[in-house]
Amino acid sequence: AKDKMNIPQIRFKGFEGEWNNELLKNLLSFSNGVNAPKENYGKGRKMISVLDILNKGRLHYSNILNSVFVDNITEQKNKVVKGDLVFVRSSEIVEEVGLAKAYLDDDYALHSGFTICGTKISDFDSFFLELSLNSVNRKEVERKAGGSTRYNVSQSVLNDIHLFMPSQKEQTQIGDFFQKIDQVIELQQKALDTARAYKQSMLQKMFPQKGEKFPRVRFAGFSGDWEEEKLGNVATIYRGLTYKPTDVVRQGSGIRVLRSSNIDEDILVLNDDDIFVKKSAVKLENIKVGDILITAANGSSRLVGKHAVLTTELQNTVHGGFMLIARTSVPFFINSWMNTFEYKVMLQLVQGGNGAIGNLSKLTLEKCKIHVPKIEEQIAIGNFFQKLDQQIEQQAQKLATYQQLKKAMLQRMFV
Repeated sequence: AKDKMNIPQIRFKGFEGEWNNELLKNLLSFSNGVNAPKENYGKGRKMISVLDILNKGRLHYSNILNSVFVDNITEQKNKVVKGDLVFVRSSEIVEEVGLAKAYLDDDYALHSGFTICGTKISDFDSFFLELSLNSVNRKEVERKAGGSTRYNVSQSVLNDIHLFMPSQKEQTQIGDFFQKIDQVIELQQKALDTARAYKQSMLQKMFPQKGEKFPRVRFAGFSGDWEEEKLGNVATIYRGLTYKPTDVVRQGSGIRVLRSSNIDEDILVLNDDDIFVKKSAVKLENIKVGDILITAANGSSRLVGKHAVLTTELQNTVHGGFMLIARTSVPFFINSWMNTFEYKVMLQLVQGGNGAIGNLSKLTLEKCKIHVPKIEEQIAIGNFFQKLDQQIEQQAQKLATYQQLKKAMLQRMFV
């Protein structure tokens, strides 16, 4: 009924009526975890830590990372048994504090002092409760988390968390449904990881390694040594747009300015928070299909040098002042080469350390040594990796679709 607030938008057939408003303290009894001398860790009974709660996948004894040796009294006091939930007690990141994970193994474990165990004292589906706490109830937990440099939740905070619960039968059906979604997501993640690993393997085989003059794997019909060149002789490098804060206009108007955040796993992406500037502030040429966008400077030095090829035409779009563009007749060959040791050696020289800002200059990039075969072989290699990248992007899009489906269903199937 539309006038009833505690009914989900989507339900399995055969279930009706409002969900009950429950307090978490009526479902779980809370206790803090083990604090032992450092020499006790790494041996004894497995111990659930914050990392185990944050890791993807279900929580079983076999995949717990840490262990601790304690006396029998301490062990009995800190048991986590099947059906209990374990919570992140403290974190520097508010999005992590209070996250919950259901323990789903018959063999009991212990839990660390940075976690809180919720011992099951009522009948409910533990995986359903994990889903509810980490989705629709997440903002309430974050809101109640105290701290300044670190965020914390206490037993009293968890006691007072409100949540809505259907019958246990409906809980179980919802939990089973999301376990199936998680299985699909896990399989798709493995497919994506396999595709990326294959690409890395072929990059090592199809480009010469250190000290080599030709690669170990080549297309039929190609032979001979690769020649050493400077990157500036095979690609033209362009600096990006420098603009003032007063040049920025509302999103979607003016000229889009591409930044480091527009490069994701060698793929150029557009974001909802992209910067736009007024047309009068832009004196650069529009970015073209085939241009390689490169991060030249970044507060996180490890991001300096990341790159992606523009594969579709973008209107009213330029690259920003902390970016460079490489323009060449063989963009997919050069973009693939940027994943090899020659490029990475150069990056190690320009990336900042100890908090310094990494900076890749136009001149440094132009002087970077690159070994190249004849143009026909460059094209063949570029085409091969272009197709691989397309397959990887398709796998990544499928994964994102499944993840978005899960997020949407969490919003619609919970109160």
